[in-house]
Amino acid sequence: MHMKLSAMPAARPFQALALALLLAPLGAAQAQSMEYRRGYDDGYRAGMDAARGGNMGGPGMVEPGGGRRRIIIEDAVYGDRDGVCDARPAVQAMVERQREPLVRADNRLCGDPAPRRAKTLEITYRCGNGRMLRTALREDTQAVLSCRG
Repeated sequence: MHMKLSAMPAARPFQALALALLLAPLGAAQAQSMEYRRGYDDGYRAGMDAARGGNMGGPGMVEPGGGRRRIIIEDAVYGDRDGVCDARPAVQAMVERQREPLVRADNRLCGDPAPRRAKTLEITYRCGNGRMLRTALREDTQAVLSCRG
């Protein structure tokens, strides 16, 4: 069936425009940065902890004057120059579930991105709202992330 352009109902262009206007924010929301999303997730988690009556700071946090602040993993990459994987979720979970922020570099982080080759875990983190800190661990070693520096 062929329709003449003049036979189209006048409401159709307005419907298309309305749909486009409704979907435009969706594209903007998807374009938000990873840093924004991590901040949102951290804030949501802290709010849920506070609502349950827990320590809003979570592990690695001490009341003001106590010295320790929450450690936030900004980036964690495990592997070598030929193959890497995103270890950030695993490293953040490691830090959050322990009293002392001990991190171990091994294939349990995110698999083995470079079989039969020596790997390194490179971590970028911050303590509370402090400056970015970096450290690197060789495969099968461990270290405590420090907020002193």
